[in-house]
Amino acid sequence: MRFYAAVNLLLSTSSLFLINYHEANGQVTEREEKDILLKIYDELGGNDWTSKANWGSSVDVCRGWFGITCNADGNVVTLSLPKNNLIGTLPVDVYGLLDLEDLYLKENEIDMDFNGIERLSKLTHLQVEQCNITNTVGLGKSTSLERVHMSDNILTGHVEEILKIPSLRHVYVNNNDFEEPIPESIGDLQYLEVFMSFSNGMTGTIPTQIGKATNLKWLVLGDNWLSGTIPTELNLLVDLEELSIRDANLTGTIPSLSNLGKLEYLHFDDNGLTGTIPETLVRASAEYSNSNGKPIEMDLSFNQLTGTVPLGLAHFKNLTIQLENNYLTGIDSKLCFSRSEPSPAIMGWQYGDVGRFGCDAILCPWDTYQEEAGRQDDSDKPCLECPGTGLSTYFGSSECVKSEKKILETIFFATNGPDWTDNTGWDQTYDDDFSVCDYNGIVCKSGTQSIERINLARNNLSGKVPPAIFELEFLKEINLAFNEGLNFNFNGIGNAKRLVRLNLANTELSSLAGIEKAGEQLAQLILTSNFLTGTIPDEIFKLSSLTELYMAQNALTGSLSEKISDLYAIQELHLSNQRGKGFTGPLIDFKNLANLKTLKVSHNSLTGTIPTTFLSGITDKENDIEVDLSYNDIGGIVPSELGSLTKLDLKLVMNKIQGIDQALCANGDGSEWIDGDVAKYGCSAILCPKNYFNADGRQTGSAEKCKKCADGKTAENLGSIECSYPVNEKEILMRFYESTDGDNWYNTKNWGKNDNVCTWYGIECVGSNYGVSKIIMENNNLAGVTSKDIYNLPLLQEINVKLDSVAINFDGIGAAKNLEVLYLSDTGIKHVDGIKDAHNLKTLHLTKNFMTGTFPNEIIELQNLEELYLNQNRLSGTFPQNFGEMKSLKFAYLLANDFTGSLPASIGDLSNLEIFTVAGNHMSGKLPKSMNKLTNLKTLSLREQIRLGETEGGFEGPLLSFTDCKFLNKIYLELNKFTGTIPSNFLGHSKMTDSLMEIALNGNELSGIVPATLSQFTKMEIDLSGNKFESVADELCQIDGWNDGDVGVYGCKGIMCLPSTYQEEIGRASMAKGDCSPCAEGPFKDFFGASVCTTVERDILKKLYKKSGGDKWWSKENWMEDGVSVCTWHGITCDEDNSVQAILLGSNNISGDIPTEIFQLPNLSSLWLYSNPINFSFDGIEEAKNLKSLLLDSTGLESIKGVGKAKTLVELDLRFNKLSGNFPYEEINKLKSLASLALSDNDFTGSFESSRLKNVDELMKLRMSANRFSGKLPNFANYHHLRTLDLSSNRFTGDIPSSFMRDCDSPDVEIDLSSNLLEGGLPNEFTNFDTLTIYLRDNKISDIPASLCEKDNWNDKSVGKFNCDAILCPPGKW
Repeated sequence: MRFYAAVNLLLSTSSLFLINYHEANGQVTEREEKDILLKIYDELGGNDWTSKANWGSSVDVCRGWFGITCNADGNVVTLSLPKNNLIGTLPVDVYGLLDLEDLYLKENEIDMDFNGIERLSKLTHLQVEQCNITNTVGLGKSTSLERVHMSDNILTGHVEEILKIPSLRHVYVNNNDFEEPIPESIGDLQYLEVFMSFSNGMTGTIPTQIGKATNLKWLVLGDNWLSGTIPTELNLLVDLEELSIRDANLTGTIPSLSNLGKLEYLHFDDNGLTGTIPETLVRASAEYSNSNGKPIEMDLSFNQLTGTVPLGLAHFKNLTIQLENNYLTGIDSKLCFSRSEPSPAIMGWQYGDVGRFGCDAILCPWDTYQEEAGRQDDSDKPCLECPGTGLSTYFGSSECVKSEKKILETIFFATNGPDWTDNTGWDQTYDDDFSVCDYNGIVCKSGTQSIERINLARNNLSGKVPPAIFELEFLKEINLAFNEGLNFNFNGIGNAKRLVRLNLANTELSSLAGIEKAGEQLAQLILTSNFLTGTIPDEIFKLSSLTELYMAQNALTGSLSEKISDLYAIQELHLSNQRGKGFTGPLIDFKNLANLKTLKVSHNSLTGTIPTTFLSGITDKENDIEVDLSYNDIGGIVPSELGSLTKLDLKLVMNKIQGIDQALCANGDGSEWIDGDVAKYGCSAILCPKNYFNADGRQTGSAEKCKKCADGKTAENLGSIECSYPVNEKEILMRFYESTDGDNWYNTKNWGKNDNVCTWYGIECVGSNYGVSKIIMENNNLAGVTSKDIYNLPLLQEINVKLDSVAINFDGIGAAKNLEVLYLSDTGIKHVDGIKDAHNLKTLHLTKNFMTGTFPNEIIELQNLEELYLNQNRLSGTFPQNFGEMKSLKFAYLLANDFTGSLPASIGDLSNLEIFTVAGNHMSGKLPKSMNKLTNLKTLSLREQIRLGETEGGFEGPLLSFTDCKFLNKIYLELNKFTGTIPSNFLGHSKMTDSLMEIALNGNELSGIVPATLSQFTKMEIDLSGNKFESVADELCQIDGWNDGDVGVYGCKGIMCLPSTYQEEIGRASMAKGDCSPCAEGPFKDFFGASVCTTVERDILKKLYKKSGGDKWWSKENWMEDGVSVCTWHGITCDEDNSVQAILLGSNNISGDIPTEIFQLPNLSSLWLYSNPINFSFDGIEEAKNLKSLLLDSTGLESIKGVGKAKTLVELDLRFNKLSGNFPYEEINKLKSLASLALSDNDFTGSFESSRLKNVDELMKLRMSANRFSGKLPNFANYHHLRTLDLSSNRFTGDIPSSFMRDCDSPDVEIDLSSNLLEGGLPNEFTNFDTLTIYLRDNKISDIPASLCEKDNWNDKSVGKFNCDAILCPPGKW
């Protein structure tokens, strides 16, 4: 225990007694005050304070302790420790400093408990802004405070607590989150001079009682969620100097404020105010109206004000007024005799602009505009006539009316706007009152409605962007990056005259045709990570104004064109990391690019030498220049001519460089190269010499020297990142082939058939013909044991043998210095002995293997590991206590093993951890408090630690507060044994208050009241059922956004059902299921959140038995037996709470009607009644909210009316029934979660249009064979996840569309189109399918492109053996 903690412990009893005694007598001794200060020091981390001079020393507190001021009696009157790294909760002992007058603790990470502050009868000033204070409870008991500074905390609610202090003069509470009305009690504060509460989410109307606070000088209420009008009582506040209520949702008219003769600032802008500007808006006292009048500032812009600017404002000689973007129709004629002739009385307005520019300096008139301010404020910014057919309807326009909203509407629907991640505003295009400037991703020119920027990056756009986007006249920037389903073409780009920046990174871009017509303003073009192929298209070289061009991570090939020199303005040129071989041929000299600052062409296959004229045309040779030529095949000598570039940062590692001209080294021409490293370390700072190496390929510091290769190892080229024994990559790979039964691999393309290993199946290289970096053999039928010398491949980064039954030999893995990724899931691996030597490993996949025993300590020794996947093994034993040693770990997936014991305290040391799941184990014990230190944690899953039918296991004890886990928004703790209450500070410091929170605490033993502090979260999906809660705080019952809006409809019941009521799915009312229902019989426990009444499920199953001929069922063990759990009845499966989860009664001679009450089983997930002659109705299926699998094949079903109400269905099997007519689009389109649909062997007719099958975005399997569908074959072009499609034995006609299943991203695809009437050839576009099983027999297919006959992985790898014959037998053969 630390010294001060020991002091506090020893003195606590006596100190408390003495403090209470002396407080009663109005005094506290110096010894007692010192003890209080020592406790503050200890509990707020004093050892880590920024300044702590003399604290805890023998120096007198009043004469040397930092931040302490005392009075003449030696008592502390000021405690001032602002911005001093205080951390923790201020102990309430501070209220024992009875003479304290000023408490300054701002900008520290502290919280406070104000209970006891009433003891400080002399405290006048509290300054705690920018701390972590969470509530104000108790503060209102102060009787002496005059100034309260609490801005920028995390306060929620209880602002009235502050306003209880009768002595208040100044209150600063900006930037909190009160989200409550302004208390009426503000009018009771007779001394109040300043009340600043902007950006607080305050609601309701401004109370009329505010007019009683007559000493107010500053009133600031902007950026809140107020409602109603501006109260006329503000006119009673005659001492007001600043009145600011901007951007606060106010409506109604502006009242006269004629009594406010001292006002200097009036801000009512950005509201919804209507009506005219009052003639006597503000009274102009003598100090404002004389010739040198006092300035006054008014801002009424961005409202809906009408009429004219009133004459009454003429009394102000130095008025600055903002009126733009209203509906004003003029300026009083006595203020402006004409547009160019203002009244002499207002020449000083707008800082004298009216005297210089006339009345245009107040507002631009009809049919003119000024795009920045709606008025002229500079000689270069006059009011302009509207061009063409444009017009401005009102004074003060910042733009002329154009139909930009129509263009946005076109973009929205062309790119599947309804499916965007965020389409705020875009779905309001029909609403003329909704400004385009409020649309998500739209930025308008300041003060105008003209679109200047479109930023819809990462927003799930798909389809094609229409050329109308280029019709937006003022458009400067388009950012559509990371929309991976988006196609873009450049037709019409010439119309975008002002376009400066275009970002199309990570889209579906495959062509640049038309881009050469871009305007002269285009300076930045970002095309990274797309599908551009071939050589750099000539269109690019016509964009002579480009300063930045990013084309990295495409599939460009061929030689670098000398036409690059046409880009004379280019400063940044990025061409690195092309897929495949990338650029080939010799390195060109780029000598005509005079302005070049950055050139990156790394990770290609460039050859030749560095030309002596390389970059010789750069004008400013003393500028910082960055050049990255690394990871190519460039050889020769680095020429001395490069020395003319005095500050060159040159990257050349992993080429075939044989030398460096010595003139560039050691105080030569290159002495300032690479941040001066060349001057320090000579040539080694450019490249390590032959037979030397370094992790960076060069010396980067005094301690990072190039190291000599060990005995027997070599480095043949300069710039090596490691040495190696002379490696024959072919021999190593052939030994790998032989040790893993290569002759029986599914795909052996090129293995052993040529010397270029980079062309062998599954091999990726850093060069064109050397440098194996990846071995990708996933699901390739490997067997045996991998050869250990595979780790001698010097550049090996990744091994992937997932889904191969192969044993992994980790002996010698330490030689693979660059190995970062291992995919070993589903290999049958039993241990990882030796893996600890893989020191640079970052990602390790070991899911679904046969690992047994305790957690492998060798994994914990992998100090660079970031991602660990150990799900679904057979690991057991107590969870490792040293788990926290994995300091780099970000993702830890350990679910579905058999770990026991508790989580160790060391887990709190994983500061980088973002996802942690040990769900489905058998762990127990309390959660360590150190988990509160996981400040980057986003997802925590500890669910289901109690096995089915058992009572042992389960985490227990109280819930942690997770206060400092600021980003945690997914918490799954259900089905454990947690007790106690939910802490009042649960997630108290969260930064996710406006994000969707997912919290599952169901199936525990929690009790008490669900706390009001959770009201800080606006969106919450929370499951509290199956606990022992006694109540829910009223504040929570008013948050409409909780539980998908159910709380807005049902109040508290939307969180948990009331005692003696239940709701069958999740223990709460919902719009989908309805209200909570009273339990039919009792007794029942008086707890909230019941999900089932004890007798309901048994009654439903009994009814099923009786109505469907139970006596004649083939299997009926335990059915109808009293005293026997329903979970033991044949075909019934229950969950951990013994609630029915599955009814599996297929092929059981069930007959007759199936009672619809079956859908009332609250946790029913699977209902299998296939191969039974039953009558089945879907009425009421919407009540089965957890139903995922429904198998009704071979039941005689004739109609599926109502099945669309089963919103949670994932699997639906209706084969071998009597369904007929057209495809049931209406019902199926409602099943948004559907992944598998089987309708084969029915009697459906008519055409089938895949475009009419909507909303089923998760569909993976669709079987519709053996019906009578006809017409053109549907293309299923937009189905990303579809991997099994059976349309065989129908009557589809025509060609197979070229776009057939175009967007499918599944790795293994099966298509059956056999026995139809299809014609023509197979589309060449089918080459996009890497692994495909396709059936086409009994059609009229006339052609198979040769490219498809090379798809070795098709038809279970048969195409690799038999070519086209493995797809279809040719004419004349069978």
